[in-house]
Amino acid sequence: MTAQSVALLLGLTALINAVSALNSPSSHIQWDTIETPPYFVHEPNPPAIYFKIEKGGLDDNTILDKDTVNLLEQTIKCKAGGNPRPTYRWKKNGKLFDPKAFSTKVTQMPGEGTLIFTKLQEADAGVYQCEASNSNGTAIDRPITLEEAWIRHFVTEEPEIVKVELGDSYERNCTPPTSNPKARLYWILMGKEQGQFESIVSDHISSNDAGTLFFHYVNFTDLKENRYYTCTAENVQLKDYKFGNQFALEVQTGKRRSRE
Repeated sequence: MTAQSVALLLGLTALINAVSALNSPSSHIQWDTIETPPYFVHEPNPPAIYFKIEKGGLDDNTILDKDTVNLLEQTIKCKAGGNPRPTYRWKKNGKLFDPKAFSTKVTQMPGEGTLIFTKLQEADAGVYQCEASNSNGTAIDRPITLEEAWIRHFVTEEPEIVKVELGDSYERNCTPPTSNPKARLYWILMGKEQGQFESIVSDHISSNDAGTLFFHYVNFTDLKENRYYTCTAENVQLKDYKFGNQFALEVQTGKRRSRE
């Protein structure tokens, strides 16, 4: 029988004893003396919690030093009830993790197991798991992954002019940059001047989650002067966008489709 099964059995026994005492007119119940195994009372954590590292304007090839800090603090919740009051223990990647050893950037909330992280670095990423224990057993929370959120740039390419026959269909794939978590892909119209962009609104143009843009039939209205169809990759955790894979259409009539 596992420790959790024993804890559950003890808890049920305590509950039965309490109900029996409640039905006895000569008994006065002291609820605070009824022992129970630990049980979690915090709101569930998401399976993955992301943090952002402040790179101070450095490019992707720069090696970050030990003082690189996080822009936002992150919290992994862990709070349990039980009698006696539970004590807490943490594991990181399956090994014991003592928050006190990292007191300059990790704080454990008084009276509970909740951890608050600040000044996060790449080395802080990992799988964390909270355990709450008392003399009646141990409750083990589900593992939570703490990981850095980032997004790279598109491969630099010159905008392309694509010749398409009027009325033909055309589709265009987007090769996104690497991103954690995976970037959301969509297409916009971007002007040649910085900051000029707009949504693509058309009943004959659509796209899918994989980043493919579909022209179900090409119309003269799809020719956009001084603007390019532009693939956009968004890291929703960072609220950061990267732009790439630009092209414009040259609509032809009576000619075979070709590419410059």
